[in-house]
Amino acid sequence: MSLWVTLGGVSQALLGLVEIVLYTFIAYQGGVSGTSLALLAAAWSFVFFVASRLMAPSAEAGCNKGLGLVALVSMIASVVSFAALRSLIGAAAAFLFHAVASASLSVSLGLTSMEYTEYRYWVRIDIVERILSLLFIGAVLVALGRRIVTWSPLEMMLAGLGAVAAYYAAIPPVVLDFERRYYRFNRYVESIRGYVHAMSVLSYIGSPRVMEAAYSRIRARIPSYLSPERVALGALLATAVGEYIMAVLPVNMRDIMALTTLWQGYGYAAIITAIALLPIALTQRTSPVLAGSLSLLRGVVLVAFFPLLRTIRDIALYVAASSILFGIIDAILANYFVDAAYARRGTFYQAMREIGSVVGPLLAAALYGTGLFGPVAITLAIFSLIVLL
Repeated sequence: MSLWVTLGGVSQALLGLVEIVLYTFIAYQGGVSGTSLALLAAAWSFVFFVASRLMAPSAEAGCNKGLGLVALVSMIASVVSFAALRSLIGAAAAFLFHAVASASLSVSLGLTSMEYTEYRYWVRIDIVERILSLLFIGAVLVALGRRIVTWSPLEMMLAGLGAVAAYYAAIPPVVLDFERRYYRFNRYVESIRGYVHAMSVLSYIGSPRVMEAAYSRIRARIPSYLSPERVALGALLATAVGEYIMAVLPVNMRDIMALTTLWQGYGYAAIITAIALLPIALTQRTSPVLAGSLSLLRGVVLVAFFPLLRTIRDIALYVAASSILFGIIDAILANYFVDAAYARRGTFYQAMREIGSVVGPLLAAALYGTGLFGPVAITLAIFSLIVLL
């Protein structure tokens, strides 16, 4: 395995860890309301979304090194904000700079992976990286919760900064976007092969009616896809369901358990999720209806058990169930989107997911503590199924 792949995975894992630690730290130490915390979650996702869209032209142009540099500079700004201000405002600013770093690192690593690995391995590499990242995050959070290690948020941010710097130094520049172009060409050739064969053979026979009938039969065997836009909208709604609940979960647990206990619950959830998602690395399911059905199931589970959470075990199983279901949903839809869009517009799918991460917390900020909180989550889940039918 190349050094840049390892460093990229470590960087993503550390930034994922920092995201959880910073967010829960603000919820507990800042004493913010559910509305304020949800708005902060929406702001993080909005910054991630805007950054992803602004970086799309650079990604299409193959500027992976430039994107890596943006990640590095953003992490420096995040560390400086947190260390210099030492206040709720400083922590919030650090959290938002972290969003830019996460977006640019994700796009840079994804672009580099696409160009330096064969397209047939793209999906599996992505899933394996997620699994390893979850195992790392889970182990560190459990160690923090059990006080095996006593790293501060700032120390974890510095570790993330060091990893991003090492990744930037190690990644090779993209010279030619051969793999993505080859994938699109290959999919295009497969889609027209049947048409060409039918037209050449049956035109020679010279029978329009026979040609039309055979043409229809061949066309029926060529995969037809939901539009990429509908697939991405399904991902948006599925994302919104989870973010809607998770945005206010730390505030909901603040009076029930200590911060380190919450970290421990999140850590066990990450480990359980990583183990449960291992089989996904061996499959390439692409059923949008299955993804929509799982999204509806996830919404019902999250709403039903939200008021019943009390212990580490409750948090671990609750968050793990949500993460596992979403991991399966996202893997299915992302794989389907790649086929339907002929390996183009990958940043569009990612951006639509992040819009869901904005919409969910914004709705939570408006409805947390009201009687509409549960019904709205179920409604979002129902719509996520409808658009994928």
